[in-house]
Amino acid sequence: MQLIGLTGGIGSGKTTVAHIFEVIGVPVYPSDLRARQLMEKDGALASAIAHQFGSRSYHPDGTLNVAHLADLAFSDPARLRELNALVHPAVASDLESWMTQQAGPYVLMETALLRETMAMTHLFRVIAVMADADLRKERVRFRDGLEPNQVQQRMSRQLSDAELNSLADYIIVNNGTYSLIDQCLAIHNSLLNAIERKGQEC
Repeated sequence: MQLIGLTGGIGSGKTTVAHIFEVIGVPVYPSDLRARQLMEKDGALASAIAHQFGSRSYHPDGTLNVAHLADLAFSDPARLRELNALVHPAVASDLESWMTQQAGPYVLMETALLRETMAMTHLFRVIAVMADADLRKERVRFRDGLEPNQVQQRMSRQLSDAELNSLADYIIVNNGTYSLIDQCLAIHNSLLNAIERKGQEC
């Protein structure tokens, strides 16, 4: 079983693409969602986050104070690296356990942090979902209710289109001009062929 990275900047539509792959039978590990769940349910991780980022990191009911952590992490690259250093090992362990429960030639790992993901695990191929910056900003403002400067701040902390192009094996364009389903099916078939060839070489 091969691990495929699925990435894209905020507002690019990578979660929509992940759902399409799920419909065609590909298991998808939603790393952003799982990271949040681990930050709330993993006692050791929660304690480390509260110690390093303050008691305001969690609400009284134990749920994550996303706004507080986002304000800290996205306003200071050093704090973001500190948070990632705590969360990524827990996610890597969770991913490894999850993969043992899946079946099929490949699984997808949906991740916003491609470089960090590539550093902690081996990816057979990388799919990047891309969209025009203005369209992404509008999507995020509508979805999350953020101010334009907040959206821009978060976008500035992520990989640029040029960086994504250099790291990705496949690009999905999500500007509304090309069928997402057709693009996903074409990549799915290409991946199956690549995995089959790799198996024949072994």
